[in-house]
Amino acid sequence: MNLPTSIPQAKQILGTPRASGQLAIRSIALAYLAVILIIPLLVIVQDGFREGLGEFWKQITLPAAWDALKLTLWTSTVMMIVNTIMGTLTAFVLVRYQFPGKPSSTASLICPSPSLPSSPV
Repeated sequence: MNLPTSIPQAKQILGTPRASGQLAIRSIALAYLAVILIIPLLVIVQDGFREGLGEFWKQITLPAAWDALKLTLWTSTVMMIVNTIMGTLTAFVLVRYQFPGKPSSTASLICPSPSLPSSPV
């Protein structure tokens, strides 16, 4: 194993500190994405196909499953519209006007509470 004997050789092997930091942040973000999103989805798919494709199809074609899917899509569509309107209005107010407590309001929107399941990543 050839160890670097000078700083330039070490930089050439390891890369710049900024590149290493960016790689670390990306790795952490991808690991977080895997834990929060991908692993639960894989568990749902695995549980869904446990009894086979025929049973899976039978369960998703039940009227209760279709009603649940329609309710989910309706609710998410309405909330997307409400969030878009409210977010646009909030951004407009924060950019255009000066008011007491503006820095605190801005900070609370930029750094949401991690305990909320709907907080953006």
